[in-house]
Amino acid sequence: WEEYFRRQFPEVTLERIEEFAGGYRGSAEEEGHVLDAYTGHQGEMDEIIDGVMLAREEDRLRFREIIDKALASGKVAPKGRDTTPKAWGKGAQKGRNAAAAAGGGKKKAPEEEEAEKQDA
Repeated sequence: WEEYFRRQFPEVTLERIEEFAGGYRGSAEEEGHVLDAYTGHQGEMDEIIDGVMLAREEDRLRFREIIDKALASGKVAPKGRDTTPKAWGKGAQKGRNAAAAAGGGKKKAPEEEEAEKQDA
């Protein structure tokens, strides 16, 4: 049986996972999964991150862009208490910090820097 299964299912390696992730991230399939998670988890970004395959903290901003675009087009209905970008600020900052730590971050928006000063 062991030989049979090895022929049916190739060994899972980090290289194969990264290869798959490269094709999955940014795909229509991932977008569908993000929107399904948004709907299923009532707009809670932490739950969306946990619910989408291969999602990382630095994907928060990218996922928010996908969701905002779908909301604007009417592809999905608003979920949760508040779906405005401002309401996602702290989570978005979490994602921006993770992206920056990974080397792909964006500079903070001026209103986010101001909000941080007020929170301190």
